[in-house]
Amino acid sequence: AVAVALTLAFAAAPALAADPLTEDQVQRFVKTLAPVHEMGARLEKDGTLERFADREPLIGKEFSPYSTAVANLKARAPAEHQILAGIVRPHGFSTDQWGAVGDRVMTAYMALRMDQESPNAAAQMKDFDPSMLAQMPPAMRGQIERVMAMLETARRTPAADKAAVKPMMKAIEAEIDK
Repeated sequence: AVAVALTLAFAAAPALAADPLTEDQVQRFVKTLAPVHEMGARLEKDGTLERFADREPLIGKEFSPYSTAVANLKARAPAEHQILAGIVRPHGFSTDQWGAVGDRVMTAYMALRMDQESPNAAAQMKDFDPSMLAQMPPAMRGQIERVMAMLETARRTPAADKAAVKPMMKAIEAEIDK
């Protein structure tokens, strides 16, 4: 019964249809954040890449900031992609694996933060009629769309991913806040 439930849960989120995220994967990913963030800052500063990765979820799109960054490096900066490979390989990842795990870690992290900071947000937005967006001023519309995209992303996050990330919340926050 558990296997059937997990299969159904993952079928609803095809990008997350892999095995459940493990605490070990999360710990290894977190250990890569400092050198990868240094690399990203250098790439943005020297203009190699305008943006290292997507920063926010978008409505109707899978949130994949790390996979997107890996794809950007492969396509636009192959030498930098090799540097990334050198950073993540000692932690047991290929660049593609690292990107996929990073996407899941950050999605679970975001979902947990939303649960902590705004536990009623999903219920409040459930009754929101998307057709009302057209009547809102552009700035407000953008804010509502961002909130809806974050809620949609958080809602699709598997509970197993959140459970694997939860013990590492403080470590993730320490790296993000640098």
